[in-house]
Amino acid sequence: MRPATAFISSFVGKMNRIEAVWRGGRAEAGAVALPGIAESLPEGAPAILTLRPEKILLKPAGQGLLDGRVASRFFLGSYWLFNVETPIGTILVSAPNQGGEPAGEGESVALDWPPDSATVTAPAQGAAA
Repeated sequence: MRPATAFISSFVGKMNRIEAVWRGGRAEAGAVALPGIAESLPEGAPAILTLRPEKILLKPAGQGLLDGRVASRFFLGSYWLFNVETPIGTILVSAPNQGGEPAGEGESVALDWPPDSATVTAPAQGAAA
């Protein structure tokens, strides 16, 4: 079952919320078209793409859906938490600690995720999209 609204999808835990417009089966955020699952959104409708930090993979720059730069990283024992600056805003990424040296602050990276990991919903009533 998928959440019906952006509010419900972000109610529990950390969540990336990206303001977009639903066009051509993708969420357009600025000049970037991102994949996600949407139900009942008409073409051209304001939308919010929601994506959990643990669903995002860090890859070498140019090899994902969205390029960015690591603004900060935090070691939290079993995982790393990254703030990645992108053309559409700062995206929070959670990656498991696998013992190696992760991407460093200032490093260019790409963000990638399976399309079914992102949910695209209408903005909450009264909220700007």
